[in-house]
Amino acid sequence: HTSTGNMGNFHDISALLEPASAAVQDKHEGFEASNDLFQIFEQMCDQENVLQNSISKFQKRLLKLKSLRKELGKEMIDSIKESQLLSEKTHKYSLDLAEAVQQIQT
Repeated sequence: HTSTGNMGNFHDISALLEPASAAVQDKHEGFEASNDLFQIFEQMCDQENVLQNSISKFQKRLLKLKSLRKELGKEMIDSIKESQLLSEKTHKYSLDLAEAVQQIQT
């Protein structure tokens, strides 16, 4: 009689413990899930850092390119000016030469 009563008590206790152990299991799974989420978050942060580094490198290269383009443009303008000066001088020399030739002939 008492043994069946004890068995009944055991069933009662296990029935009481079941939701508790289910809750612990849920918490454990929840913890694992949040751990996974945190790892994903960390990976995203790492990838964001990589992206930020790439972006800043790209911006630095862009600035270098812009300054190079500026220098090139300046050099081109300078060389155009120089060639204009040269052609003006050449034109003047050829006029002087033509005048000198005329003076010699007359």
